[in-house]
Amino acid sequence: MSPSRPYLLNALYEWILDNRCTPYIAVNAQYEGVIVPTEYVQGGQIVLDINPAAVYKFAMGKEVLQFSASFAGVSRNLYIPIPAITAIYSKETGAGMVFPANEYDDAVKSDAVVAVAPVAAEGDDDQGGPGASGQGSTSKKPTLRIVK
Repeated sequence: MSPSRPYLLNALYEWILDNRCTPYIAVNAQYEGVIVPTEYVQGGQIVLDINPAAVYKFAMGKEVLQFSASFAGVSRNLYIPIPAITAIYSKETGAGMVFPANEYDDAVKSDAVVAVAPVAAEGDDDQGGPGASGQGSTSKKPTLRIVK
């Protein structure tokens, strides 16, 4: 499956704005392809205000976030690959999400097919009683199993 980060990022961004709060993102400034003002990077990270009032030419896609913003009165163009975004949160409440560091590693490595298979549960089968169907018992809860 494709990474969920771009979808969650967009949803949380809209949610933060809908609640009249200021969306901030934390960015791994050392991630390949990141273009941010390096003089504001601290400890390899930069925190950015992405409130519509603070940015212009804002474009968030599935692979990249781009916008322009003013830093010390100087307009700068920023280019941030989505995997470089490590968190999004509300400045006012702190509500938001920290993204898993390895989400994109797993998506890239995963060329296996994932199948959903029922799991046998003690005393539970599709006929209502233990062993009633003669075919073994299965629960209604699916589990994931990687098939290579």
